[in-house]
Amino acid sequence: MKITHSVYWQRWRCGAAALLLFTAMSLGLRGQDKDTGASLIKEFFRAERAREILNAVEVAGDLQRLSADPLQIKIGGAFSENLVPGSNLNLEREPKELSKLNLNSSVSKGFYPNELTFITDSNFQLEDGAIKENVTKLLLNYQYFLRQWLEGYLFVERFSDSYLSIQQRYEIGTGIKLEAEIPFLFMKEGGEDLFRQCDQTLRSAVADLKGRENSSYSPKLLERMQQSLAGMIKTETDRELAKEMEDMIALVEARLAPAGPERPVAEGGLDLKLMGLIVKLKGANPKDDRSDILQKWLEEKTLTLARLREAEAYLEGKESSLSSSNVKEAKVSWRKKNAMLGLGLAFSLFSEIEKAEITDEILDGAWETVSLPATHCLRWVVRPSFEFHPVKAIALKGQFYFKEYLWGPKGKNHRPNTRRDHYLKLDYELPAALGWAKSLTFFIAYEFHYDSLPPRIPEDTLGDLAVRYGIAPENINPSADKEHHVLNLGVEIKF
Repeated sequence: MKITHSVYWQRWRCGAAALLLFTAMSLGLRGQDKDTGASLIKEFFRAERAREILNAVEVAGDLQRLSADPLQIKIGGAFSENLVPGSNLNLEREPKELSKLNLNSSVSKGFYPNELTFITDSNFQLEDGAIKENVTKLLLNYQYFLRQWLEGYLFVERFSDSYLSIQQRYEIGTGIKLEAEIPFLFMKEGGEDLFRQCDQTLRSAVADLKGRENSSYSPKLLERMQQSLAGMIKTETDRELAKEMEDMIALVEARLAPAGPERPVAEGGLDLKLMGLIVKLKGANPKDDRSDILQKWLEEKTLTLARLREAEAYLEGKESSLSSSNVKEAKVSWRKKNAMLGLGLAFSLFSEIEKAEITDEILDGAWETVSLPATHCLRWVVRPSFEFHPVKAIALKGQFYFKEYLWGPKGKNHRPNTRRDHYLKLDYELPAALGWAKSLTFFIAYEFHYDSLPPRIPEDTLGDLAVRYGIAPENINPSADKEHHVLNLGVEIKF
């Protein structure tokens, strides 16, 4: 199949344009506050303290979600590009219409100490009005942590790749994985100290808010009261009312002064003085609108108290998540999900059944499809993996499968029967402040598939084809492709 550089460029331009469109849409998502309690915290705490409390709230929220063991669903789509070096396909055939699309989804339940995951990943090609499925992956995986650093797993996988002539390949096996993390890129301290610090921060914030329940006039309101009362005194002719206003100003100034034993009046005294002054103003002149101004101060104080108690309840809820029944497992989960660098090394053994179908051009314009009998073998696998977070929103993930022959058909001249399946993915995740989604992720993913002994047309079938077309057997290429590279540019939504 011939695809020129200009075709590549046009298709990648379309993919890049789609990515820019998604990015523009995401800017609005990013600007929204994902946590409704953040505004309450910023209202009652100064900037530096608010940031410290919000960090603790974020950790507690993560622990709360992890301990709840939620069902997580991801759905994504991508623009896909494929490259098969030295392909046997007709290089002169130019398709009238060629589009590629990748669709993927995953459903997972749990995280630590056990997780069940189901993944689907399909690559489709629209060519000359027909839909062709190039690559499909279905994976069911169950993992259980025997220790924090040791994981056992079982898996069943179905894989197809038309480029490598793999019509159906089934794998079922088991293995163990060693894990190590370099934790806490986003927190200065790690281990139990981090969670203890978050707990202390939340407890201190709740205690601070409780201490304000009897002094819930905001500083801005007190300053407005002070200025307004000073203006009222200048025009007040009744000396008794003027004296009441002066006493009110003294109480307001006392509230604005730094806390200490010298503070002369409790908050309740300010409430009583304010209500008493409202009554006297109404009694002196029922049409005096100054009493309405004072009444609004009381109403604003009441609203402030309600929001203060709302913030208090919010922080108490976050604090309780740090002492939940599943907090131990949730803390381990949090460390693994937020590590700067996670490393893994897995060893597995699986049974492989494969059905191949080779399509080859025997003569110009004459194509033959040969369906081969299914084969079975055992393989052992070494799988290094990593997950790197240079910053919190970005993740680079890699898995490298080295699959070696244990028992099964041998190649000519005893060539090694090896397979390679490698995956690299770069994610950029944005919080999605939508009622139906948790986050929006842009990604670039690269796959590499290799088979050292790709399926070959059997010698007897090769002879029959040579006789039918009247050509020498050596003029027929009997082997499928060995390598397949896939590059995807797309977006995922997490629910």
